Amino acid sequence: MLFLNWMACNSAQLTSIGCLLFFSCLFYQFSGSISNQAADLIVCASVCNNPVDIAIDPTNDDLYIADHGNNRVSRFGPISTLPTNSPAIAVFGQPNFGSNTPGGGPGGLNSPWGIFVDQEGTLWASDGGNNRVLWFHNVSQRLNGSSADGVLGQADFSQNSPGLGATGMDAPVGLLVDQYGSLWVVDSSHHRVLRFDNASTLSNGSAASGVLGQPTFDSYQPGLAPNGMYGPNKLNIAPDGSLFVADDYNNRIVSISLPPPPQTNFV
Repeated sequence: MLFLNWMACNSAQLTSIGCLLFFSCLFYQFSGSISNQAADLIVCASVCNNPVDIAIDPTNDDLYIADHGNNRVSRFGPISTLPTNSPAIAVFGQPNFGSNTPGGGPGGLNSPWGIFVDQEGTLWASDGGNNRVLWFHNVSQRLNGSSADGVLGQADFSQNSPGLGATGMDAPVGLLVDQYGSLWVVDSSHHRVLRFDNASTLSNGSAASGVLGQPTFDSYQPGLAPNGMYGPNKLNIAPDGSLFVADDYNNRIVSISLPPPPQTNFV
């Protein structure tokens, strides 16, 4: 089992072609242990500016890169057939590949940090500079500069101020959707992780369902205790449902065993 705390386009994901390790946008395909292995594939080497995260679309194996310094997320083809230095086929957060200006609204990004594509083919992106999370349904079918379908951390697309409580965010970083359909977002500056149940049904400005790292939604003090966090960064879910969080300024990884979210029973 592999757990990584990554900040420079590092991630581990299981796909239809096996276990893939991306390190600084280098591609390794392996089984068993590796040491000093040369990359099998290099992606985005000449066009990215500080890539910080990657995601693989489980519906078609397309590769996505959060190109932090260019204020965009780029989509590449399926990783099983991707040649070295293959050009991206679509860009989000910018109107085209020639632009990299920080932006807002439904089509702009400002220093994206984390990305994730869920089982429904929805791209989730933490738009750190705008203190929000955006989502794009059916992302594999989207064209350059497509508008997001929704926003969290802000009431609507016109706002970008940091906020606390169950509806606010301040520089969100890592995020993912778990096997129960809940969205988890690392709200780093508030030293907490937010949980949004039933992610597929969320609307603009939806309130979080739960919080880790803080006793309430209105507190934001850093903590060293087992239930505290200090500048958390990235996160991942183990097969048994345990949540692993990179608690950055505490120089540790915390593991939290989580029960499944409550289910609505229909008679």
